[in-house]
Amino acid sequence: MLPLVIPRHINSLRHISAVGIVFVIYFVVMIIIHSGMHGLSENAKNLHVTGRTTDEGIHLFGTGNRALDGLGVFMFAFLCQVNSFEVYWDMSDRSASRFTLCSAIAMLLCLIVYGSTAVFGYLDFGNRATVSAPLLYNPVKEPEVMVAYIGLLVKLCASFPLISMATRNSLYHSVGWDPDKLPFWKRCIVIVNAPLLHCSSRPVV
Repeated sequence: MLPLVIPRHINSLRHISAVGIVFVIYFVVMIIIHSGMHGLSENAKNLHVTGRTTDEGIHLFGTGNRALDGLGVFMFAFLCQVNSFEVYWDMSDRSASRFTLCSAIAMLLCLIVYGSTAVFGYLDFGNRATVSAPLLYNPVKEPEVMVAYIGLLVKLCASFPLISMATRNSLYHSVGWDPDKLPFWKRCIVIVNAPLLHCSSRPVV
């Protein structure tokens, strides 16, 4: 992941990000197909409006504190405003209306991806779907899942620099450095030493 943080502009990650998005869409399609071939037909017959977490079947609505478990997940999933300024300034033909349109399309894609994953993953595994979706599959026995695992790894390698660049640029501005004029060697020193400084500042338990 480290080499991907070094480039000066966020648009340098557009190619690997596009590859990662393709793999994410592949993973969602795989979830839908896997659900149709395994648990969907059986779990669809056992639908309930509400129910306790220990009850069998599919519950359309959660109750109690458990109903709020997914709130943090959705809040984090749509937390993309951190990179808004970097993305805007790297647009080739930037304007507020064009940026709004691109953001709306991206959020719609996220909604489709997250919604499809949640619905079909739940219909496939039922009450077992309480952990991260990739953990519900066996990549050793299912080669298509292994491909999805590799794709998600690529997506993580693209996502980490997106967040790191926003953090890095904010640090540059806090000490009066211009990110566009900073020499390459100085960027490398900052990027390599920032994680070491963060780790060394954490208390040892």
